[in-house]
Amino acid sequence: MISVLNYYPSEGEVGDRLSVHIDFRHPVTEIVYLRLKVGLTPLSTEVTEISAGKYGLYRLDATMPHRMCELKVALSVELVNSRNNVLHSVFFGEFTYREPDHPIQNPPVVASQPSGVASLPVMASQGPVSRRRVNTTTSIHNTFPAPSPTLCDRRPASCRIRPNSLIRANRGPPDDINLHPQTPILEITTPLDTMCTSWDASEDRMGRRLVRFRNVQDGCKLIISCEAVRQDDYCDKDTVISCIFRHENRLHYVTSVDIIYLLERITNNDFPVEEKNRIGRNLEGLRPTTISKYKRGFENLFQRIMDFPDPKPRNIEKDLKVFEWSLLGQALEKILSKYAVYT
Repeated sequence: MISVLNYYPSEGEVGDRLSVHIDFRHPVTEIVYLRLKVGLTPLSTEVTEISAGKYGLYRLDATMPHRMCELKVALSVELVNSRNNVLHSVFFGEFTYREPDHPIQNPPVVASQPSGVASLPVMASQGPVSRRRVNTTTSIHNTFPAPSPTLCDRRPASCRIRPNSLIRANRGPPDDINLHPQTPILEITTPLDTMCTSWDASEDRMGRRLVRFRNVQDGCKLIISCEAVRQDDYCDKDTVISCIFRHENRLHYVTSVDIIYLLERITNNDFPVEEKNRIGRNLEGLRPTTISKYKRGFENLFQRIMDFPDPKPRNIEKDLKVFEWSLLGQALEKILSKYAVYT
């Protein structure tokens, strides 16, 4: 009936705003109300419908009240009828009141959801990762590996989830019960369509614009910004992808290789081959165009992509999938929705 997807923050002060995203499914047989509850205290709750329909997503917002005695309080969502009878109640996490002048020590703890493991750490104040776009038939060694189920069976210790990690949400339950999952929320602060305008002469001549991305993590939020960068200013330690212009239809494109690379940098991880293949399959729903030197009408675009200097938006000289640039944000959200941030 009520499934809590995520909430924020997990700690703070009196008067802080608590936001909770839920999936709510209830037959329309009577008038019902949703409310948040802190400990034994129901809160005045603002309910915002995110997706329309009888079954949909909602955001619940309330103000954290004065605490009674405990610093840590339970959080729950209640469904009540017009007579104030509780029809359904779901506990989803805890909130820790921060004492005055006491800084936050940990990222937020989030609502439990039925998701599983293959650990991929999220970038959080770490040094840059060198650029890597070459396919390989063997998994790349990481500080935080992404284990398969059989690997988990053989080496349980390697499957422990690190705090502040991004985890694929389709495998067995995590070993570390002290960490909690939350659906990552992608916030792109720069309108991506601005990367398609006001190109200079060298970009027009080349047929691409280099776009540098920066990202920070704030709890469950992955905050991303981007800016155009000149070819001469490109550094391989930066996160840079190509916005490619096709003259024949006046559209801008991004390659699947660049999308996967950007996801690797957002999550601070080199994906193994099987994960890249899985991402590619998940992106098929966005209807990419497959181009090659033999595909009629796309020969010039394919050859131009092959001839681009570093950073190259492709791996090897073979068929390549490209997406309209306008779908980049949707592609990132689609893939990140398959993961949970463990904190």
